[in-house]
Amino acid sequence: RAAMAAIVFSDRDRLAALEGITHPAIRDRIERRLAEHAGADDGDRRTVVLDHPLLVETGLADELDVVVVVTAPEDLRVARLSEGRGIDEDDARARMRNQAGDEQRRAAATHVIVNDGDLEDLEARVRAVWLSVTA
Repeated sequence: RAAMAAIVFSDRDRLAALEGITHPAIRDRIERRLAEHAGADDGDRRTVVLDHPLLVETGLADELDVVVVVTAPEDLRVARLSEGRGIDEDDARARMRNQAGDEQRRAAATHVIVNDGDLEDLEARVRAVWLSVTA
């Protein structure tokens, strides 16, 4: 994974080639899973959660009723990638440059959660959004 990331995040053409392979397959799988849930006829209201890091970039956000964007200040995101995944700062920033920016994500969102505190704070914010969309 690290070797592939080093290649694709330093070469936009290679990243585009990889995305040309993976994005259609991922989208197809998501659409099949959503169709399975939509087809359930048991009278229950269905909530499907997609944890998709490229939801905005792939255009899938436009097709959903609710889009929750979790964000944090850039330096904090970089520190978390470095500490949590062992990704050096330059690589972390290169990955982030290849993703939608904060403005694009916020524009696609129906809810924004700022994750700039501890885990307890994040859980409270997520719970509040969850209750508002499933009520």
